[in-house]
Amino acid sequence: MGHEKAQEVLKNLGSYINEHLSPVGGFSARTSTGEVRTVLPFSECDEAQQILDRMSNVLQEVGLGEIQTEVSPDRCFEFSIRAGLAEGQSSDEIDRVYEKAQSEQKIIARYRCEMR
Repeated sequence: MGHEKAQEVLKNLGSYINEHLSPVGGFSARTSTGEVRTVLPFSECDEAQQILDRMSNVLQEVGLGEIQTEVSPDRCFEFSIRAGLAEGQSSDEIDRVYEKAQSEQKIIARYRCEMR
């Protein structure tokens, strides 16, 4: 896919996440080359799971398919998105909550193209 395209896809993914989670008070930050961390401070784990499930379905059905239109027809790649949930309290250290969420990660959307 190339580094520039990959970075563009990650940027667009971050925008997509913010667009869908901002209405419930969520916010995201890109913390490394291939990682976006999201916090939903006003949602309990059950509600966050429902939000994640809806977002996952939309990504799988619509969002990831649009990536192929951005890539030259003679290239192929695999792309997956993992997510994990953890509930924290205001007294919890954010790094501990993140580590718990990271240990619970599962693939929520995957895109695999076929060579044309």
